[in-house]
Amino acid sequence: MKVSIVIYSLNIGGAENSILNMARIFMKNGHDVWIIESENKGPWNKYFKESGVKVKTFALRLLSIPYFHSLKIAKELRQFDVIFLIDSPFAQAALGKLKINAKSFPQLRANLQSMYFNASANNTQWNYIIAVSPLLKEDFILNYPELTGRIKVIPNGIPIPPKRSINYSNLRRYNIIYIGRLDNTFKGVLLIPEIVKQLILNGHDLSITITGEGPAKQDMVRLINAYNLQSYFIFLGFVPKDTISELLCKHDFLIMPSSSEGFPNVMLEAMANQVIPVVSLINGVTDVCVTDSINGFFGQPGDVSSYVNAFERAFSMRDKLNEVSLNAYKTVKEQYSIDIMEHSYLELMSKCDGCIITRSNKIDIRFLKRHYPFVYLPYFVGRIVTKFLSRIRALTDTEFI
Repeated sequence: MKVSIVIYSLNIGGAENSILNMARIFMKNGHDVWIIESENKGPWNKYFKESGVKVKTFALRLLSIPYFHSLKIAKELRQFDVIFLIDSPFAQAALGKLKINAKSFPQLRANLQSMYFNASANNTQWNYIIAVSPLLKEDFILNYPELTGRIKVIPNGIPIPPKRSINYSNLRRYNIIYIGRLDNTFKGVLLIPEIVKQLILNGHDLSITITGEGPAKQDMVRLINAYNLQSYFIFLGFVPKDTISELLCKHDFLIMPSSSEGFPNVMLEAMANQVIPVVSLINGVTDVCVTDSINGFFGQPGDVSSYVNAFERAFSMRDKLNEVSLNAYKTVKEQYSIDIMEHSYLELMSKCDGCIITRSNKIDIRFLKRHYPFVYLPYFVGRIVTKFLSRIRALTDTEFI
C-alpha cells in the first residue's frame, strides 16, 4: 500500500521523532511511505531524507491561494491508500477528494484546542482519530463528545536498546540531562537553573547537560550567570537524533519540568536507556508510565521546591537506584516498545479494511476559512486584509470614557 504521513512542516521535536518511527514501521512492512509537508520545508526535511524516508513539500508561498493550495494537496493524496494527518488544515480540508476506499487518521499529539479542532474537522471523511495518550483522548471527548466512538489511543513507541550494566550506588557526582526545545511556556526550562542552584546549596555535586535550542535560551543563560553556575552547565545545542541514545547513557537522570506534554518521547528514550526520569506530574501523561520512587520521580509543574525534593529523595535512595533504573527499562520494554506501536497501527489499519467512505468530492471551505478567511485571495493579501480588519475591529470596540 501507499502510505502518507502529512504534517505542516518537519520541525525538530518529539512529534517528528515519532513520525520517523511510524515511517520506518510501515516501510519495514513493505509499504511505500511518503512524508508530505503541507505548508513549508522544515529543518528536519533533510534528516528524514538522509534516513531513507521520502519527503515531498508543498510550500505555502505569499502568492499561493489557500483554496488551490488545498486542491493541489488533494490531488497528491488521491494516490495514497492510507493517510495520517498531523495538524495539517490544508490536508484535513482535502479529505473529501480522497479515493473512496482510502483510510485516513487524524492524530492528536498535544492538548491544544487548535489541534483538537483540526483533527475533528471534516469528520464524515476520516475513519478514526489517533491520540498518543489517554489524557488527550479524554480531553478531546470532553470537547467533542459526539466523536466519542471514533478515537483510539496508540502511545508512542521507541526502539529498545540492550540492557546495560550500571551501578548507581557508586555515584559521587550526579549527571543530569535535559533534552528538548528551550521553551519556558510549555517546557519550563527556566526552572532548571533555580533547581540546580538549590541542589548545589544543599551540598550535592552534579553537572547538567542542556541540549536543544529555543526562545528561552538567553534568559536561561542569564539566570545561570546570575547564580554563578557556569561550571555546572554544558550547552550542546542541537543534537542529531541518532546520537541521543549514546548521550543518554552518559547521564544518570533526565529532568523534564514541563507544564504540558502530549506523550513525551524523550522520557521513554531515557527510561529505555536506564536513565532515571525526574519529570512533572501531568495526569494522564507522565503518570501513565512513571510511578514515583519505583521507576522515576515526580516534581510539580512550575514548582522549584517540589523538584528539589524529588532529586533529594532520589539521591537519598542511592542504594535502590539500580532497581529504579531497571524498573524504568522494563516499563518501556513491556509497554512502549516500537514493536507494540507497530502492532497497534497495523491492527487499526486492518480493522478499516473494506471501509468505504462516501466522498464529498469537495474541499471543506467552511473549515479552511477558519484558518484562511480569504481562501480565494493570495495568501499575503489575505493576511494583510485580516490584520487590517482586526485593527479596525479593535478600534471600533474601544470604549472611551
